[in-house]
Amino acid sequence: MMVPFCIVYLYNKNINIKELDNMSNYRKLKKFIKRLIQWIIVELKDWHTIVLFFCVCLVMYLPVILGYGAHLFFNNAMGSIIATTYMLFWAGPFTPFFPLCLTITLFIKRIIDKKDNQ
Repeated sequence: MMVPFCIVYLYNKNINIKELDNMSNYRKLKKFIKRLIQWIIVELKDWHTIVLFFCVCLVMYLPVILGYGAHLFFNNAMGSIIATTYMLFWAGPFTPFFPLCLTITLFIKRIIDKKDNQ
């Protein structure tokens, strides 16, 4: 579960630790989650980021597309089996597909922003 830690690392610059020390654990968690969701919404408002997010999702699902394409064009059943297995793995309840895509998107956006500022 490296993905939540990556999101927390990217979000960590906006946390005021002294403010969180005076609250109960439940209120700390509730406030942290609320700020995290607000930060994600602010980061995704730019249309470039949304396009980048869809590109990352497309790249992550590329084995599925290529596997079904191999089955369709070359009549290769193994491509269909691999594509279905890959898709079922990422569709599982304990696999962090969308948090992983979001983390990769925000990481790439952060790199692009740093290059633009230099």
